[in-house]
Amino acid sequence: TGFLKGMQFLTWFVGLATLIAGVFAIGNILLITVKERTKEIGVRRALGATPFEIKRQIVVEAVFLTMLAGLFGIISGGWILIAIDHFWGQGEDAILVNASVSIAVVFIALIILVILGTLIGLIPAFKAKLPAAEDKLDLLSSSVEMRTRAYHKLAGLGFFPTNQMVVLGGDHAPGRKVRGGPKN
Repeated sequence: TGFLKGMQFLTWFVGLATLIAGVFAIGNILLITVKERTKEIGVRRALGATPFEIKRQIVVEAVFLTMLAGLFGIISGGWILIAIDHFWGQGEDAILVNASVSIAVVFIALIILVILGTLIGLIPAFKAKLPAAEDKLDLLSSSVEMRTRAYHKLAGLGFFPTNQMVVLGGDHAPGRKVRGGPKN
């Protein structure tokens, strides 16, 4: 009937609008986090990361967030449909009989989420401020203690031999013990 077709169109419209709004929300969140992580991006660039690797990381984060949100939505939607069927789909006066969504629609929604997540992830990836060479040196020289702690933490995880730990830069007094490492 015409009423059911209208309701079906309205349901599709609301569902697609919700998907698009969710993807834009994730894009805005990523824009904010990329702005807050400018220093981290600078340190990664100084350690040798290419602009492509940094942009790829941001896009992968966007796809991961949209997939996670999409899977959460699919699972919660399935449980809601089970509850609707249990409460209103039983008995002689059932309002909704066998409330369900086809698996094809679920996979199409998931594919749309991945595509939109990839596209929306490109916006913060290309807006990420990738520091120039001189900026990278300033970022590294501005945080000697942070680099030393990071070096010792990596050494503790087995990335460097522990007997070769040194304080990276700075004017430390001889014999001063750096937290997590041997005396200098």
